[in-house]
Amino acid sequence: MIELKLTPAERLCYLVTNDSGVICPLLDANAFARFCEERGLDISVDRLEAFERLGIFRPFARLRRPRIRTKVEIDVNGRTKSLGVLAEGEAWAGAIEEGYADFSFEPQSASWFLDGGHLWHPATRPFEPWDSNSRDPHHRNVEDAFYSSFQIRDLRWILQPFTPQIHLEDFAAADADALGRVATRIADRAKRIVASAQEHPYDDAEAFILQLLSNRFYPPTQTDRRTFTLSVPMRWPEWDWHEFVRRWDGKSILVRMGISTEDVKDLQRRIAGNAAFADPLESWYDLVAFVNIDERRRLKRDARYAQTLYASEHMLRMFYGELTDTKLHPPGEGDDWTRESYYGTGVIDDPLRHLELVVNNYNLNPRPKLILLVEGNGEEREIPRLFEELLGCKPSSVGIEIRGLGGVGEFTGQKRRDKYGALEKFIDDHHHRQTVVYLILDNEDRVAQVKRNLVNAPSKLFPERRVTKDDYIRVWEQSIEFDNFSDAELAEALSAVSEGRYVFAPEELAACRAAHRVGSGDPLSGLYRTKLDFDLPKRKLLSVLVSRMLANRGHEFDEKHVGKRPLVRLLESVLDLAVMNPWPTTRETWEENQRSGYLGDRK
Repeated sequence: MIELKLTPAERLCYLVTNDSGVICPLLDANAFARFCEERGLDISVDRLEAFERLGIFRPFARLRRPRIRTKVEIDVNGRTKSLGVLAEGEAWAGAIEEGYADFSFEPQSASWFLDGGHLWHPATRPFEPWDSNSRDPHHRNVEDAFYSSFQIRDLRWILQPFTPQIHLEDFAAADADALGRVATRIADRAKRIVASAQEHPYDDAEAFILQLLSNRFYPPTQTDRRTFTLSVPMRWPEWDWHEFVRRWDGKSILVRMGISTEDVKDLQRRIAGNAAFADPLESWYDLVAFVNIDERRRLKRDARYAQTLYASEHMLRMFYGELTDTKLHPPGEGDDWTRESYYGTGVIDDPLRHLELVVNNYNLNPRPKLILLVEGNGEEREIPRLFEELLGCKPSSVGIEIRGLGGVGEFTGQKRRDKYGALEKFIDDHHHRQTVVYLILDNEDRVAQVKRNLVNAPSKLFPERRVTKDDYIRVWEQSIEFDNFSDAELAEALSAVSEGRYVFAPEELAACRAAHRVGSGDPLSGLYRTKLDFDLPKRKLLSVLVSRMLANRGHEFDEKHVGKRPLVRLLESVLDLAVMNPWPTTRETWEENQRSGYLGDRK
């Protein structure tokens, strides 16, 4: 326990004169009881009064609002204007209103109450019973007790021996004598616990330290590790946190309290340990720390209590760092292990990189593990059908995103104005982020040459590898239709697309296949235009072909359940690539993945 050189009365006076309750205002008994109940403590206003009476837990301040007489001026419209309190013996011929004095913790008001003995620290007087029923005409308490939210840790510790669990089934068959003996034992135990607690009178020193630090350090603890929430109560409209920070002098606070930096360090470690022990989500500390602060406030009982303690230890970490230029470890870390050493140098100071590695560790990264680039709209629409209805797997569920290039020309570009450089950057950037880019293309135009350029291009983002691998750019020998469907299947599908206006024969498709030369364009479109004098709807053709595959899906696999068609085997390998793509969880594993040859051949 930390000892302060300030007496309890001096502490209360210091809080009042230094506006130490702006960000975290002191709570009246009802508000403090609700605050504690929301964090899993079995407490009520009656129990708080009982603990003060026993001397084992006290509020920061007790209040009794005195009755006062106020000088009032009444204008011609009957409206009243207060002219201040009528002093003892003061002559006043005007109107007077009687009532209870208004109170707030603003320095002028609170100092008046302190000086008049109407506001006091309960350790400075014998216990005075609470009058919780007295109200003024505005239904405000005449008497009250005020607590710091940072006293919740002290209260939880005190409550443990005073809140035993009883198993009623143990007494189901007990007679009156047995129950009487149990009651006697309970009473004896209660007396021993109270006596033990009273041997060490309650001291609010540690909560007082945290209350003093709250104006300066509490707002930065309300953070998702990227931004923090600053909320100043409306009754302090002129108070400026940024100006307060500029004027803050931590070393003078240390001297005034009479404590050392080692005391700060010791308190931080104890509170961090308490938080980790109480937190049911402690194993997910890294992830929860990135969750929106408003969502974290929806946590209940022990989880929310732990968040309150995390804020306390975080304030002490920042205070210690300000005093010594040395960082203390957050909860769950010791001298032999830190998150910085685990994730890699500099990662903790880079919130986006840190968050990425954290969500990777929990497999929550929403980025695709593999982007499948296909040539046209037909493939972009039909390949997801094959994944779902033939392979039984929705692409997005395994991290596959399918995008259409909008034609092979978008891959090759033009000879005089080569656009493949943009695609190189696209692939290199995604491989840098551990997302495999896989391309499926027909063998048209300059596809083969551009593929060679991409496979041989050195990465500009990780110089030890090349941009991509030969295996990640699949170029059909002719086209997706000719490489995967027979002449009979193509003839039947083309006839269906023409809606009976022409019946294609397999022999026509065989001749078309034989006459096709790489780079000469799309032979199926040429044949269709020749026979029907209008353009072939390629998307509809592929849809018909895929629908007929799915209608006979049992014939698409061999006895070892391996796809018979090249397209099916290709999609199976793409699926394996996505499933096996390992998200990096540390900087070291990211570097290992980059140089492994998995994303691009090593140089």
